[in-house]
Amino acid sequence: MRRWGIRGALLLALSLGAGLALAGQALAAIYTVSTNADSGAGSLRAAITSVDGDSGADIINFTFNSSLGPIMLTSDLPAITNSVTINGNGDTIDGTTTYRGLFAYAGTIAVNDLTIQHAKAQGGGGADGGGGGAGLGGGLFVASDAIVTVSNVTLSDDSATGGSGATGDGGGGGGMGGNGGAFSGSPDDDFGGGGGLGSGASGGVNAGAGGTGIAIGEAGGGSGTNGGTGGASGGGGGASGGTLGGGSGGGGGVGGG
Repeated sequence: MRRWGIRGALLLALSLGAGLALAGQALAAIYTVSTNADSGAGSLRAAITSVDGDSGADIINFTFNSSLGPIMLTSDLPAITNSVTINGNGDTIDGTTTYRGLFAYAGTIAVNDLTIQHAKAQGGGGADGGGGGAGLGGGLFVASDAIVTVSNVTLSDDSATGGSGATGDGGGGGGMGGNGGAFSGSPDDDFGGGGGLGSGASGGVNAGAGGTGIAIGEAGGGSGTNGGTGGASGGGGGASGGTLGGGSGGGGGVGGG
């Protein structure tokens, strides 16, 4: 029978403890952006979506040749909700003067060697008496739960514009991208829902649901009274479905109206 002694037992305990500690740590995943396509396998959109579903601090490496041209966005990118280091390899994201660039929602985020150009943060428009939403961020927006450091990052020709309010009664306010839902009018008081986060996160209309936002896995918009549900992931609020004198439409998620 082998005798460990005090020293041997102590070394064994330390070794087991270190092994358990390593086992409990989430290893960083590495995602590769191998194409300048806006979506699909190897795209930045797919990489951010994967990062948002992880628990550890991940890495996104751009590897495509910049001679292929920038990533031309066709919709807002998902918000970043988890810690990640983005190594841009000198490549470019182009918002086509329509869509926002990176949205740092939560986590510790480092962005290196990347250009973000022609990005636009457009606040959602209010409907039927609703106020316009805030246009915040442009090329890069940093929310209160995120810590962001940048190195060799260029922001070029990016902009942020608030949404327009509207006259009338019973409509939803605009959000950070999503438009407010319209008031459906008599005989039912179906109030429109507020806009949420992202250009597709519109408020619901006619007792309908709000549109889905870009903050994957985060709280959705509020539901309308007797009406539609709020959109997921910081989406638009649902419209109410009450009869005359019924309840209000739901508020949009994450800065919604």
